[in-house]
Amino acid sequence: MRKIILFVAVMMVGSFAWGQDGALDLSFNPGIGLSSNNVIYSSVIQNDGKIVYCGNINYNDSSNRSGITRVDTNGTFDVTFVAGNCIDSSKTIYVVAIQQDGKIIIGGDFTAYNGFNCNYLARLNLDGSLDTSFKSLIGIFNNGYVKSIVVQPDGKIIIGGRFMYYDGISRNGITRLNNDGTLDLNFNPHLGIYGGVNSIVLQVDGKVVVGGLIVQYDTTNVNNIVRILSNGVIDTTFHSGTGFNDVVMTLKLQPDGKVLVGGVFTTYNGFNGNGIIRINSNGSIDPTFYSGTGPKQGNNDPGYIASISLQPDGKIIVGGQFSFFDGLAINGVNRLNSNGDNDITFYTGSGSGGVYGYVYSTAIQNNGKIIVAGWFSGVSGIIRNHIARLQNNLVGINEIPTSPITLSPNPTTSSITIKGITEPTIAVYNLMGQKVVATQVSNEVSLAQLPAGMYLVQVFNKDMELVKSEKVILNR
Repeated sequence: MRKIILFVAVMMVGSFAWGQDGALDLSFNPGIGLSSNNVIYSSVIQNDGKIVYCGNINYNDSSNRSGITRVDTNGTFDVTFVAGNCIDSSKTIYVVAIQQDGKIIIGGDFTAYNGFNCNYLARLNLDGSLDTSFKSLIGIFNNGYVKSIVVQPDGKIIIGGRFMYYDGISRNGITRLNNDGTLDLNFNPHLGIYGGVNSIVLQVDGKVVVGGLIVQYDTTNVNNIVRILSNGVIDTTFHSGTGFNDVVMTLKLQPDGKVLVGGVFTTYNGFNGNGIIRINSNGSIDPTFYSGTGPKQGNNDPGYIASISLQPDGKIIVGGQFSFFDGLAINGVNRLNSNGDNDITFYTGSGSGGVYGYVYSTAIQNNGKIIVAGWFSGVSGIIRNHIARLQNNLVGINEIPTSPITLSPNPTTSSITIKGITEPTIAVYNLMGQKVVATQVSNEVSLAQLPAGMYLVQVFNKDMELVKSEKVILNR
C-alpha cells in the first residue's frame, strides 16, 4: 500500500516536482570545485544564513581551500572566509560548531592549522583565521581524533572522540573545557571512554548523552550509549540495558527530552530498531516510534543513519547510506513523521534520481530548506558534488491546544512575558532546532540578542512537562 501511495503522490506533482519537498533547489549552486573523492562530514548554518562545512575536502580550483570552507546562502564561495589550505590534505576536520559569539570550533584528526600546532581541536575567528587565544591541549594519540563538539549555554565546551590526555591530565575520549580551551577540572570522567565517541547531546538539566563505539565508561560496561552527570560521573538512572548491538553515529535531542538515535545498529536492549530509534529520557525505548525495516542498501544489506535534523513541526530529516527506507526506494536522505513512518510527501527521487551517494550531514535553514552534505556526485540527475540544498516548505508548528498559558507580545521586538503559570522553565529554539537562549526559570525571556526571525518558545512546568509551544516572531 505504501508503494502505491508514493507512486500516486509522485504522479500528482508532475511538472511541479522541482518545488516539491525533497526536490533539488536549483538556486543553490556550489559549483563543481570539490574533488570526486572528497567527503563532507559536518555542516552548520550561521545566524546570517551562511553555511560552514568541513571534512576531507580539497578544491580543484584556484581558491586554495582544504578542510573547511564557508559559502553564501546561494552556495557560492564566501571570499571573506580566509581559512585557505589550512590542514594537511591527508587530514580531516570531522565536526564544526558555532559559539554564541560566532566563533567557529573545529575537531578532527589534524595536528596543525595553517602552520600552528593544535592537536585535533581549534577555534577560528569569524573570518576563518586561527583564534590563538584558544588553547588546544589534547595529547597526540595513535589514530586519535575529535568527532563531537557541544557548546554549553555557559560557554563551556564538551568534546568527544578518541584521545587519552588533555593538558597532560588523563581524559579518555571525553572532557569539558573552559571557554578559553583550558581544562574544566569540575568535569571528571575518571577512566572515561573505552572506545570512541561519535556524538554528544546536552540535556536541559545539564546531563550529557554520549553515543559511539563505546565498550565501557569509567568502570561500567555500556554498549555504545551512556549518560553522564554534569560533573562527568556516570548517571545510574539512565537504563539502557544491553544497549546497542552496533555503532551509534548520531544523537538528536527533541524538545520533549526524548532522544533520537541513529547508526549502524539493528537492536537496542533486545528491541528491533534498524538504524534509528527513539529513547525516553530515562533510557527506555519509546514504543511510539518505529521505522520498520529502516535504512537498507541493495540486496537488502543493512544501511545506516549518520545524521538527524528535527523540524519545528516534529518531522525528522535523516541522512545516511541507504537506497531503501522501510521498503521504499529512497536514496541517502529521507523525512519521517514524528512516529517514524516515511513521510510520503517528501521525495528526492529513486535510483539515479535521488541523492547519488551517502549523506553524512543535514541542516535546516531558517526558511525550512535543507542542506545535505556528504559523499555524492549529484541529486536528481544534476551534478552537485558533496553538498546540495533541497526544497522544504514548513507548514508551521503545532501549538498545544486549550492551554491557559499566554506569550506576549507576539510579534515582539525584544522580550516576551509568559502568563498563566508560576515559575516556568523556558527554552527557545531557532528553525534549525538549535537552542539560541539558555534554558531559564523565568516568566520573562529576552530575545534582544537574536536576529529578527521566527523562533519556537517552549514552556515547561515544575515537573518539566511541556505545557506550551508557540511560534514567536521577532521584529527589528
